[in-house]
Amino acid sequence: MSMAVGDPWSSGGGVSGGRKCGRSSMIGEVAVIVMRIMVMAVTALSVISAVMGQPSPSAPGHPGQVQPLPDVIERSTQGKNLTLYVGALRSSRGALMAMEAQRRRPGGVTIFAPTDAAVSDQIQRLGGCLAAIPDVADLVMTSSLLYSAVPGHLPMAEIRSRLNQSNGSLRLPTLYPPNEVAVSSATSRYPSTKMGVFVDGAQIFPSGGFDVVTAPDVVVQMVDTLLIPRDTTELISEFCGEATISVPPPISPGTP
Repeated sequence: MSMAVGDPWSSGGGVSGGRKCGRSSMIGEVAVIVMRIMVMAVTALSVISAVMGQPSPSAPGHPGQVQPLPDVIERSTQGKNLTLYVGALRSSRGALMAMEAQRRRPGGVTIFAPTDAAVSDQIQRLGGCLAAIPDVADLVMTSSLLYSAVPGHLPMAEIRSRLNQSNGSLRLPTLYPPNEVAVSSATSRYPSTKMGVFVDGAQIFPSGGFDVVTAPDVVVQMVDTLLIPRDTTELISEFCGEATISVPPPISPGTP
């Protein structure tokens, strides 16, 4: 599976390369990448195996036929603004399998989906560099997709309720363990509202971004920045030099 030609997060211009690694360093990094992809694939398969036979929502007009998650997002009220995320999800079998498996579990899955503008911004920053190293590009796409999904049914009312109960800051496990996302309430970047809800450094759009999908097994919130886990950011820095992605500092132990 590769993010090279044809995959939505590896095309485009931008940074053409960064610091070059030595051969031994490159081999070591690729070995780590392969191991991580294998672990994620095995995890997804084990989850699917554990939930086989549980009922899933049917596609409209087709009783018994499950509507694929990319179709659910594509047909949502904001589907036209999430085409790159949907394209990436369709092309990443491992991430899609893991999300579909989580849908079948009690509570389903909540996805923080970046807009086309957010994905395009990172393509401009990293596309040229990652296109030359498809194994790394594949890891970036897969880990980002898994990191954008959390177990459970979290419409905006539930997120706000949890934030109120935890002094405005909480952490949620993702489908890319052991990584967690930091959810917080802070001053909004948008004039339409004073306070906003943030996932790491990404804000859930206050107008039209809340509860883009609210099915029993999946909730989608639309965010303005691509979510990338810290270990993947470090990997990007290793291969692409200064073409790095800024992420918020980790929450210190003891912070709610």
